[in-house]
Amino acid sequence: MIKINEAIEQILTSLTTDEYKDEVSKAFNIYKRPFSNFDVEIDIERGFNQWLIHDYKLSDGTKIAEKILTDKTMIDTIQNALYSVFKVHHEKNHIILKDVLTNKDYVLESDQLFEEGDLVCIRLYPVNNKYTVIDNPEFHDMSLETTIRKSVMSKYNEYCSSNEPMSIEVFIKEHSQLIYHLTNIIKYYENELEEEVDLSVFVAEFAIKEREVLLDNLLATDHFQIIETYEDEMILNVLDDGIQIGEAVVTHDRIEIETTSKGMLDIAKDILENCSEERAVFIKEGKMTIDDLLQ
Repeated sequence: MIKINEAIEQILTSLTTDEYKDEVSKAFNIYKRPFSNFDVEIDIERGFNQWLIHDYKLSDGTKIAEKILTDKTMIDTIQNALYSVFKVHHEKNHIILKDVLTNKDYVLESDQLFEEGDLVCIRLYPVNNKYTVIDNPEFHDMSLETTIRKSVMSKYNEYCSSNEPMSIEVFIKEHSQLIYHLTNIIKYYENELEEEVDLSVFVAEFAIKEREVLLDNLLATDHFQIIETYEDEMILNVLDDGIQIGEAVVTHDRIEIETTSKGMLDIAKDILENCSEERAVFIKEGKMTIDDLLQ
């Protein structure tokens, strides 16, 4: 376990050099993308270093550990480490972690204290036919197990429909940022519950025409500012008197406005309709809860 920590520290130190500056920036843009449609203040850097070290593939298809480390055993240990959501079972003198996404069991060798039935998010490192952990686990309410499974399986099925089929185990490994995404949303949600704050997001959907003309019109006003631009979508701040009241996600034929209150949604809808010059047609609106946000 000490050697794993030392190897990770070595990698982190190397990643702070100019040699990896552009690659780290590119990786962060990939990592944060699942958070783009979530209209609350989430710490999107949380978990990034771990994902970068273990799962991110460099431009040439290799992983960070292969570039920096020289010990093949340690390279394999880090590259084969698995980050997922597990349910704890005690079996004789062993702790068994069942991956709730793949149903695979892992025998854990650890001094960590786990209770029967705990739902935890953790990275497992293969060592001598068993698995060990070096980080503190994220504990989640056991009632979220089904929601987490449904959320990831939805993304998995969507991916397999649009791309080549792959096993769920490979999908989880190659898209582990989805697990960090879920964990960060759940953590935020649980913190907000402690403060008795409603996390619901209010959403309005519009069909659009003449997308580029519409965007030019919106951005020419004081009500819309670009946050992020991707190949297939653009994310805008929606402002009222200089104050952000929501975000708008623009795809090739839709705009979806998201706010944290019904009142702000009504204002944002009026702003869009007034600025769109009839190029945005209202379709529907609704309210999303935590279960919807995790899908």
